[in-house]
Amino acid sequence: MLAAADRSADPSVGTEAYRAEYALGFLVSSGAPDAAAAWRKAHQMRSEHPSNATSTPTLTAAIEAACFEERFDEAVELAEEGLELLRKIDGFNRVDDLARAASRPLADVGRRAAMANDDDAFVAARGRLDSLIALMRVSRARMAHPSEALNAVFDAQEAQAQMERRRLDGDATIEGWRAVAARWHAISYPYLEAYTLWRAAQVTDGSGERRAAVDALKEAHAIAARLGARPLMTQLDVVARKLRVRLDARAVSEASVPAGTDFGLTSREREVLSLVGAGRTNRQIAEELFISESTAGVHVSHILSKLGVSSRTQAASVAISQGLVEVS
Repeated sequence: MLAAADRSADPSVGTEAYRAEYALGFLVSSGAPDAAAAWRKAHQMRSEHPSNATSTPTLTAAIEAACFEERFDEAVELAEEGLELLRKIDGFNRVDDLARAASRPLADVGRRAAMANDDDAFVAARGRLDSLIALMRVSRARMAHPSEALNAVFDAQEAQAQMERRRLDGDATIEGWRAVAARWHAISYPYLEAYTLWRAAQVTDGSGERRAAVDALKEAHAIAARLGARPLMTQLDVVARKLRVRLDARAVSEASVPAGTDFGLTSREREVLSLVGAGRTNRQIAEELFISESTAGVHVSHILSKLGVSSRTQAASVAISQGLVEVS
């Protein structure tokens, strides 16, 4: 659809900006190879022309992209940029979606601080997240008679932010995340339903609810596979390994992978893949890239998941056929 629009649409800056801003979320969530280019384009247009509330989808998508790459501090900065923009233009009707996205990296920043015993950073993250939830409520109060459908969306946004707050404190539950997933399901937001089911599947440490976690994992994977949400599928694969569950690697059919795609691989993963194709072990990869052997293993696991294969040999074969690595 984007390719068709590029061929036929009005070439004005406004049209380009609209397309880049609203397409970016789909590109990021699918792990599309041109997501980074679309972000740069949208960001450049936003910096060259007066911003308005339609700029926030760009930032929301960029927050998600940063989170998938664990650049949580950068994601929080992007969120602050978006909230400052909304304050300037009085765009209170756009707060909820941006705040929902921002709650994710704030929870991760807080969890990271807790694990590092950094009490000041933990309290700061908690305070910012509490302020974010309060802002969501203020923005809703300022809206004049929102429709029932819009209220349902707002309820789901706030419920997710509340669960991120509980995740920050370490007391999120499978039932809590499932309740949020049910809200997204009721209003046909499958991607966010899959995200919250992923979070439900993560709540396993000491919970004694492995069966419930596995069920949530499989449900999330089925939705993500249907949508082609590769970055989320990679995260689900990490949970599957912890739970010792085998997910169907064929869930994303070959027909859904266009020729020439890079499968959402990061630049580091492409480096690792080239070494896998050359027959290197994890230890040899670690030595060549100056990383730990365990980190090399994580990269290899992510690569296998993104390529939808189960062995290093298959990964090498896909890499060669798709032109992901050079053949000497």
